[in-house]
Amino acid sequence: MNKKLIDKQIYKLEQVGKKLNIDIRYLLGIVISTAFLALAKVPFVAQSDWLNAICVAIGWCGAAGLVSMILYVLIGDCHRLFLKTTGSEMERCEVNFEAAEINTVAAKLESGDFQGLLSIPRSFSPNYLLVVYRSQDNGIVIAQLVDNSGLSQRPLTDIKIYEKGESNFPDNVESLTRFFY
Repeated sequence: MNKKLIDKQIYKLEQVGKKLNIDIRYLLGIVISTAFLALAKVPFVAQSDWLNAICVAIGWCGAAGLVSMILYVLIGDCHRLFLKTTGSEMERCEVNFEAAEINTVAAKLESGDFQGLLSIPRSFSPNYLLVVYRSQDNGIVIAQLVDNSGLSQRPLTDIKIYEKGESNFPDNVESLTRFFY
């Protein structure tokens, strides 16, 4: 693969799929609160000024929530990644590194030495990021080193894809954040 950003290319990988990430409880609450607009037209409610005002206020808040939920689905990032072969969800983590250590990080990433990455000092400035995606069952680890120092991100390495057993990423890790930090 040529050098393209991992966050844009991960959706195009054949091993990775995406599914909609919307909690039905929030959607149900928004639809119910939008129904208060219809309740405001009921004669009993329409005769009472304060009850009508409450129903209209709750209804318009629900309508605004419904519009924002629709926009979230249409143009937002509302998808969860998963590994197609096992159905295991993917998680994402960013690790910051010092500029002096970039060549070492790139070499360890190239060889799949994730255990060796733990010994390299971290940075508090997000100029150089190691972006890692991993399936929860460790079926696949996808990583890339990115330069974040300019106005936009620039990939420093190609996207590396490691199937199970191709890297030394441990199997007993609960989350990427706990592994790297």
